[in-house]
Amino acid sequence: MVYYLVALDIKAIGSSFVLQYEGNGENSSVTIVGKPFNLNAIPYPVVGVLSSNKSVADDLDTSGTH
Repeated sequence: MVYYLVALDIKAIGSSFVLQYEGNGENSSVTIVGKPFNLNAIPYPVVGVLSSNKSVADDLDTSGTH
């Protein structure tokens, strides 16, 4: 089984400014199959953890997610 961590460097570029999304403490740790992983070394905010044994069909039920 393969897991993917998704980290993003988000910038909004305007005609006279650049805004960059930053956060404090988002990348602390994640537990995958009972094993903790430290994410502090990843320089961008981790926004998702995906599993290779699931598909988009697993995400179709959005009840209670908003």
